[in-house]
Amino acid sequence: MKVQNDKAKFKDEFNKQVCRFALDVIAFVDRLPGEQTSRIITDQLLRSTTSIGANVIEAQAASSRKDYTNFFTNALKSANGCKIWLGLFGDSGRGDRETINKLLKGSHGDCEDPRHQRVDPEREEVTHVCILNCHFDF
Repeated sequence: MKVQNDKAKFKDEFNKQVCRFALDVIAFVDRLPGEQTSRIITDQLLRSTTSIGANVIEAQAASSRKDYTNFFTNALKSANGCKIWLGLFGDSGRGDRETINKLLKGSHGDCEDPRHQRVDPEREEVTHVCILNCHFDF
């Protein structure tokens, strides 16, 4: 029973973290300049950010372990996309560097694997992903 409670608590906390990250990104982009370049990068950043949550929700309704893993892998790809767009804002001087660094840390934190996923070479399957500082083993 305790394991189920721990899993439910982890799932709930992760869902809150996904939502918090999206809200933080929305607050960040609301303060950006409104010129065309910023709008284009903002669109991409918001798509990547909201895709994380969409894929997590889809994973919860997955019909197989493979589907479940694929949705989390897609969420990871979206988190990686956020890093690209946030980096462009920072490198181009279009956003507050402190806020960008906080968001970048939130997108992956201190995950040891630079790719934020591990693949079992024998089975050619993803066995671990790290999204928003939460680690998932499959």
